[in-house]
Amino acid sequence: MVVLAIQRNAAQASDSGTPAQHYLKQQQTAQQLFQSGKLTEYASHLQAMTKEYPNKSNLLPRLAAVYVQLSQDDKANEALQRFAQMGGTLAFRDPNLKQFRDARKLKNLDQIESNGKPKSSGSRVFALADPNLLTEDIAYDPKTGHIFLSSVHERKILNCSAKGACEVFAANSAQLPLLGMLALQVDPVRRTLWATSVGMKMASDLQDSDDGRSALLKFNVDSGKLLGRFEPAGDGKHALGDMTLGADGTAYVADGLSGDVFVLKPDATKLLELVPHGTFVSPQTPALSADGAILYVPDYTRGIALVHLQNQTVEWVTSAVPIALDGIDGLYVIGADQLIAVQNGTQPERIVSFHLRSAREIDGFKVLEANWKGLGDPTHGVKTNDTFYFIVNSGWDRMDDDGKFAAGDPAQVWKLDLSQL
Repeated sequence: MVVLAIQRNAAQASDSGTPAQHYLKQQQTAQQLFQSGKLTEYASHLQAMTKEYPNKSNLLPRLAAVYVQLSQDDKANEALQRFAQMGGTLAFRDPNLKQFRDARKLKNLDQIESNGKPKSSGSRVFALADPNLLTEDIAYDPKTGHIFLSSVHERKILNCSAKGACEVFAANSAQLPLLGMLALQVDPVRRTLWATSVGMKMASDLQDSDDGRSALLKFNVDSGKLLGRFEPAGDGKHALGDMTLGADGTAYVADGLSGDVFVLKPDATKLLELVPHGTFVSPQTPALSADGAILYVPDYTRGIALVHLQNQTVEWVTSAVPIALDGIDGLYVIGADQLIAVQNGTQPERIVSFHLRSAREIDGFKVLEANWKGLGDPTHGVKTNDTFYFIVNSGWDRMDDDGKFAAGDPAQVWKLDLSQL
């Protein structure tokens, strides 16, 4: 999850020198116009942002709401039509949109309501016993069939059998200091488990001095022995949150706080920036193309970028039809022409498959999981053979900004049969 990263980065948008600074400046300008009551200018600015970021779904209800205030009903409906086509739904908490609906002026109400109906294609594998883990990521070991799960709040990694019998693989201790545990990746060839550790308020008993500290950890997957620890250089704050591995063992790690994507080559001792600082606002789970030539990087705020690994050039994925590409936490390549995304920053939160017409363009989507009781905040998944395992009811929706839990049920592991998609 990346809300804190976006809030912190917003404070750095003093100019528009990098793509990230430009985006954050656009957001600041929008907020300033809204707070000053300059609704016409605010609408024009949001409209320009929807042109610049056409796959950013959460701009559209904001744009529609201000058009309602300006009595520009046709433009409000135009924004909401695109939002509905993206699969968006609304709780109508905004009084302007509620008024628009209640006055029967909303032309796409049926589609918006349909987008809010429960949808599920998966089945439960097992539930965890502890409701306060704050379960973030999942990894799979094809040799043993075991599933690994990370706990942000309890600062540990669990090793679970296929039937859900779990034991502690690694936990915070004086001998093994761990912060909040986020990303997990198993390298079955080299028998390693990679994990990221982040100092954040959601981690229990965190010392103030650990806030903003982060490291990439390398374990022996069979023994649990710590083999290596890698931290970003410099004095800045970091949150190495999500990662993926190349076939050669190269680790690609997204830093949701600094906005960087780091790379650690096999046998290297230092994390290096993959692309220039400021390329992304809040990068999430990177995903390698089937041929290993392209790294897809979802930016939580903007959409999906693709990095050509041969020369580190960056492009942004486009769409042939209205598709929401913001709010992606987990992203996974499925075959040659499909992506699965876990979107917990969209309305609704959902798991969705995107069809790639080419490496650079998406031409369709299918919602796999959304709107059912118990889904909670989905976070990440892992692909193995024809199965996609994923986390539901992670606990993020029960955690407040001070790291305190509300009562609730524990997380569950579910699966999708990819051959049926």
